[in-house]
Amino acid sequence: MIAYYISHSAREGLHHVLTPPLTDAWVYGRDVTTAETEKLAQHYGLDNSIVSDIHDKHELPRLEYSGGTMYMFVRTADQNSLGEVKTAPLLVVVTGKQFFTLSPQSYLNPEDIIPKLDQLKTADGSVLLLLTLNSLLISYERMIRQTAQAIDGIGHRLRSHEVENKDFLKFITIDENLNTYQTNLAATQVVLERLKDNKHNIFGVRQLEVIDDMVLHIRQMLVSVSSYSQSVVSIRSTYTTIANNNLNQRIKTLTVLTILITLPNVIFGMYGMNVSLPYMEQLWVYPAIIVFTLLLVMVVYILVRRKKLL
Repeated sequence: MIAYYISHSAREGLHHVLTPPLTDAWVYGRDVTTAETEKLAQHYGLDNSIVSDIHDKHELPRLEYSGGTMYMFVRTADQNSLGEVKTAPLLVVVTGKQFFTLSPQSYLNPEDIIPKLDQLKTADGSVLLLLTLNSLLISYERMIRQTAQAIDGIGHRLRSHEVENKDFLKFITIDENLNTYQTNLAATQVVLERLKDNKHNIFGVRQLEVIDDMVLHIRQMLVSVSSYSQSVVSIRSTYTTIANNNLNQRIKTLTVLTILITLPNVIFGMYGMNVSLPYMEQLWVYPAIIVFTLLLVMVVYILVRRKKLL
């Protein structure tokens, strides 16, 4: 789907139009097909060899210049119902007259950015680029917070009761999400560092300060992601220690119970043999064996308690 937004002056916000404009336009494309990108490249004179890379689902963030036009690839992120974070390439193109955002999947909505343009009273490509990148970083920050809440929830359950296997299955998704944040944010940071060079004089002083702020924001998010990754490792290590300790205690308990049960069986087994035994004709032997067995079990139990084995 391709949509077009235009602004007739610096003090006028963007308006949605149906016909493809040639100047002062934001060309917004989501779920774009190969045919649509080829048509746009031909209509607006874009480098189709670069634009076509948007259909490579593994395309990493990068920055290129061709014929005075800037092409920036970043990756948008979205979270599905299972909590998995999926990313897709987003191509941002800035020319002297148009601004393009193209992706093979759904991503940010222009209506979320247009109110900010009304406040800024400008709609040039560099401003739209910064607003788009800012919206992208906000979406990453939101998902990082959701991942942090999931980690905190599992940690809380670990402190309150025994964690279930399904909680550790969630850690697989959490690990993958954290790796996704780490990879894409680090690559986006590199792209923004290149933007700061401003070799093509696209940005003003104030806009370069905004880029600096976004780089700092990314660094802060990367520190948070690293911290959450360490929290996952710590929770796993803690649970492993607790599980091993519980297992040792259970084995000790079972061992002691086995000993207590075995002692009477040994004595009863000897006096249950079909051979002549001492005092076998005496009536007091049976109660004596029972009393002796109980005393022996009690002595062993007291020794076990003193050694804190049970």
